[in-house]
Amino acid sequence: MKTLRLVLSILAWPFLLVGGTLLAYLWPLVIWLFSERLRFSISEGDLFEVSSPLRVFILTHWEAPYTGGFKCKLPVGVYLRAVTTAPKGSRGCRFVPAEPSEFLTQFVPQKERTSPQFSGVSLPLSTRAIRRHLQRGQAV
Repeated sequence: MKTLRLVLSILAWPFLLVGGTLLAYLWPLVIWLFSERLRFSISEGDLFEVSSPLRVFILTHWEAPYTGGFKCKLPVGVYLRAVTTAPKGSRGCRFVPAEPSEFLTQFVPQKERTSPQFSGVSLPLSTRAIRRHLQRGQAV
């Protein structure tokens, strides 16, 4: 697939430079070829396991008009559960920890997780991260 994308991108350059008319017709093809999309669907509640170390941005949610977050590196073996349904062709999906108490203790700073207004965390992951670093997991 990568080779096909490379060949098509090389062949498309002269046409992209010729004029806007041809570009208008080729643009959807170019977008489709170069966008990372899911090749499978994810349903709400699906369980995934981190199969290789993964750098993520963890969103912290609060019972206030504020959402914070921090960067973190998830080790192999952490289980995540899909919060939303992502149909085939999506660009990503949002996950929550399958074991929230253990996850919060291990990754979220104590000052944040002990705050009375703290309500949880979520992890928005791109298609690339899902394909490269997650595998479907078994029930925990």
